[in-house]
Amino acid sequence: PEAVNAPIICNPNPFSSTTTISFSRKLNSHELSQIKIYNVRGQLVNTLAAFPNGGLETSNVVWDGKDENGNEVKSGVYFYKLDTKNDTFINKLILLK
Repeated sequence: PEAVNAPIICNPNPFSSTTTISFSRKLNSHELSQIKIYNVRGQLVNTLAAFPNGGLETSNVVWDGKDENGNEVKSGVYFYKLDTKNDTFINKLILLK
């Protein structure tokens, strides 16, 4: 996938139960995009998939504050990362319980 403008937004942020990560990108085919969530130690917490329909679109991915095993993570600072063909975009999000 290739980012267009690369706006990647997390709302609400801070959040207490769920947050939506939105980003725009242009795709040549029906490729899968992934948002990866990391803790402050750089450890992977969860991988969220966004399925495109091809073309320019905005994808919305919801994170429920859980790790890949379905366990709730602790309150704190996390980072969400979108890797594209040409760039990497990273932003911070805060989970407050």
